[in-house]
Amino acid sequence: MNLSKVNLILVVLLASGSLFLFLNLVKLQQNVSFNDKRIDALETRPLQTVVQNTSFPEAGESGRVVQVFVTPVPTPVVSTTASPKASATPTTAPHSTQVTYLPIYGGNAQTTSTSWVDVVGSDFQLKASDYGNSAYFTWEALGYLVGGSGQVKFRLYDTTNNVAVSGSEISLTDVKAPTLTLSGRMNFFSGNNTYRVQFLSLTSSTAEFDFGRVKVVY
Repeated sequence: MNLSKVNLILVVLLASGSLFLFLNLVKLQQNVSFNDKRIDALETRPLQTVVQNTSFPEAGESGRVVQVFVTPVPTPVVSTTASPKASATPTTAPHSTQVTYLPIYGGNAQTTSTSWVDVVGSDFQLKASDYGNSAYFTWEALGYLVGGSGQVKFRLYDTTNNVAVSGSEISLTDVKAPTLTLSGRMNFFSGNNTYRVQFLSLTSSTAEFDFGRVKVVY
């Protein structure tokens, strides 16, 4: 091979290498330009991240602060319509109050005793539970003092349990005509018990019992 052919081959190889280097250089510049534009776009984009500082200790270090970027995830909004609930409040019919009177006889009984004495013929029976748990009881006595002065007391006595009825004691003072006097609420023992009227004269004046009745409200 002569020298001219060798020179031609070298020139072709040199030209090919130069062209390859030129093409690679152009491609590299394009990649750099693309990355620059991408970085610029990221820097100008509105901030959508939350930065949290978290410490990750390294070996031989007391601690190193690393910024962790967390992209917030939007919380879906769920629209619900509450269905009306059925009322659980029970409806009850209004309770109508009833009143009953139980008569007590033994009228025209008189006494001058300063101790309690029975009014003969005044016995009656009563079972309080027959009127329900909400019932309450009072009683009324009609009496007077024959001379118009002094004081007379009346009460109901439970002959079944041998005890005076709590709340039944009532009195009249200086009355010369038949007068009605009322008690407060009374408390009866349970069961079907027998009751009677008792009375006394505190001043030994003649006292009279004419009539009585138990009032039941239920």
